[in-house]
Amino acid sequence: MARLRRTSSASARRQGGSPAEAGSRRSPGHRGRAPCPAAAGWTGSGFESPRRAATPGGARRLRLARPARAGARSGKPGGAWPGQRLARRRAGRRGAGLATMPWRPRLRGEEAPYTRAKAARPDGLRPQRMKAANAAIMRTAAACSSVMRSSSPRCHATPAPSGRGDPLPLANHAGLRDVQPGGGASRQPRDPDPAVPAAGGRDARPFRPVPPMLTDPPPMRSAPILLAALALASLWGCSGRRGAPGPEGRIFRYALQSPPTQLDPARVEDGDTIDLLMQVFEGLVQWSPANEIAPNLAERWEVSPDGTVYTFHLKPGVKFHNGREATAQDVAWSLTRSLRPETKSPTAMTYLNDIVGSRELNEGKAQELRGVRVVDDRTLQITIDKRKPYFLGKLTYPTAYVVCPEAVEAAGGELNEKAMVGTGPFRLADYQPGYRVSLAANPDYHGGRPLLDGIERPILADSSTRQTTYESGGTDLTDVQRADLERIQADPSLKGELRQFPRAAIWYLALNQDAFAPFRDRRVRQAFAHAIDKDQLIRLALRGTAQRATGILPPGVPGHDPDYKGLEFDPPRARRLLAEAGFPGGRGFPRLVLSFRQGYKQIEDGALAIRSDLKQNLGIDADVRQVEWSQFLAERRNTRLMPCCHLRWAADYLDPQDFLSMMLRTGAPENHIGYSNPEFDRLCDRADVEPDRQKRLELYRKAERIAVEDAPWVCLYYQRDVELIKTYVRGLRDCLMGHLPHITTTVER
Repeated sequence: MARLRRTSSASARRQGGSPAEAGSRRSPGHRGRAPCPAAAGWTGSGFESPRRAATPGGARRLRLARPARAGARSGKPGGAWPGQRLARRRAGRRGAGLATMPWRPRLRGEEAPYTRAKAARPDGLRPQRMKAANAAIMRTAAACSSVMRSSSPRCHATPAPSGRGDPLPLANHAGLRDVQPGGGASRQPRDPDPAVPAAGGRDARPFRPVPPMLTDPPPMRSAPILLAALALASLWGCSGRRGAPGPEGRIFRYALQSPPTQLDPARVEDGDTIDLLMQVFEGLVQWSPANEIAPNLAERWEVSPDGTVYTFHLKPGVKFHNGREATAQDVAWSLTRSLRPETKSPTAMTYLNDIVGSRELNEGKAQELRGVRVVDDRTLQITIDKRKPYFLGKLTYPTAYVVCPEAVEAAGGELNEKAMVGTGPFRLADYQPGYRVSLAANPDYHGGRPLLDGIERPILADSSTRQTTYESGGTDLTDVQRADLERIQADPSLKGELRQFPRAAIWYLALNQDAFAPFRDRRVRQAFAHAIDKDQLIRLALRGTAQRATGILPPGVPGHDPDYKGLEFDPPRARRLLAEAGFPGGRGFPRLVLSFRQGYKQIEDGALAIRSDLKQNLGIDADVRQVEWSQFLAERRNTRLMPCCHLRWAADYLDPQDFLSMMLRTGAPENHIGYSNPEFDRLCDRADVEPDRQKRLELYRKAERIAVEDAPWVCLYYQRDVELIKTYVRGLRDCLMGHLPHITTTVER
């Protein structure tokens, strides 16, 4: 399925408290400076009321009682030596009880604040325990400080200064892209088998983990535990490994906008998770920065004259993360597993349905996949039902990724974090559900060891938190909410890190004919298309960072027609069409619910702009509804649950079939809105198998115009991704589908 993503856009995704609070939260229990015990009238049971005392001049003034310690020696009134008072002051400052309450005189009969705080704590905050905990903390902190002082200068490296340049330069998609301080992009051809420098000669830089308070870990229950954890975290941040990527190495940090919906490539269908899994798993072929199909696990292939038999020759020496060499049997097993009914893949019959025998296997009528044959350990044949020029593109989707059979079987048939064993450039190092995913470089990667030592993906659903984390140095790349764009462009350092990239993606308003009866009338759908001011939507919601959509096929997808105008903004015509359909001025039109993905401000702003246009130009009232991402995907698959939604379709492969036949043909796997037009179907069926490229594209253009005029979608805008990328990030690879696996990416902090 297509990558309904970074919208993007967000998860925001991909939650308690405001974003500002999330971005600046301090450690639990620290809420300001605790009152000094000596000044606050500390006694063994709490605070003592002030008492009057005579001044030398006879006037009376307010004086605090001397501090007294519980169990004090009779020979020492007050019982607190200066060192003990200092220890108590430190303990109070670190604790959650005293630090939360400013001092005031205690009323008669009132329980002491310290007693209340003590009773509320699991351990009673006994002074002895506090003293022991503080001593342990100080020993740990001293050890950390010693390590930091004795470590190499790299532990104190600072990021390179941000450069200045064009605020939104377009990336060069013809090759590798280095983000330069000057704001430009340079192309550096990549050696097919690059030599990887030895780890010891790579001037490694320190890993700066995302601050825990920004990713909302489980709360600590006492100040001593919290401080010990922070001290240990500091120590971990400057020294050894704990099963995760070494913090002393080159770690690329960027947030997941929502928790992974799946760790199983056969079941994933959202772009955020696909971006994660493509680092761990691979298929036979892949996309290159030049937007072309390139070898991956298969080093070469041949296609039969009739276009139905593909013979793949696997690259020698490809190993799974467990060290076993991958074979053609593993490829066949993985394809078969994706199609088995017990796998419950929502996308297998979308991307693998062309293989002979796929339907019988998916429906449980067969045990083997007839269209896949293992010739030998390094040769595999795949037979499809008819010539389909786009078939190789489908094999780049995760349903065709190769997984490790023994790892899946050892996990009881489920591909979970224990079974994430692939052949990709990175392996799973640590997974904390709802918190973060950590990947470590695969030293035996068949394409050469990645330049990075690891990838950290904290899960930050809130867009403001992602922005705050980036600006504070917690991540190296982040999406940009359009509401922040003006502020970012006014900041010299951030402006130099701002980048814009075109994507083969379209945002649209889906009008579901199965769920909402008025949408079965073509005139109503056309009225909606003519009533929405796309230019204003782009200006207000996206701050100009998009291109108005005139058709379904985005720029970069073969068949896109830049001269086609589509259904343009025309409110008088929209009102006339709605009146002809029986709803003059919107009277009698059922109340509509417009759904959109939760967490992205620009998506919400776009939905509100659409609602405003419908009210102003058609007299139609609509409610807007934010939906959590996984729920959104589930409701979208149920054709009767979501009458109208604002969403995106991004290319899984650069072919018109992915947007037209895949999405709008009658009965197509991704046609969840009940659209059907026999002429459109006939043109798509012919184009899908046409061997001549020009004839094929012309057939698709005719089909596209039929769909645009029928308006099952209101085409809104073509997407451009806007991101902030630190100037020390180098070697990022992109194509029109998004970022590619981080084989050549590195960081130079």
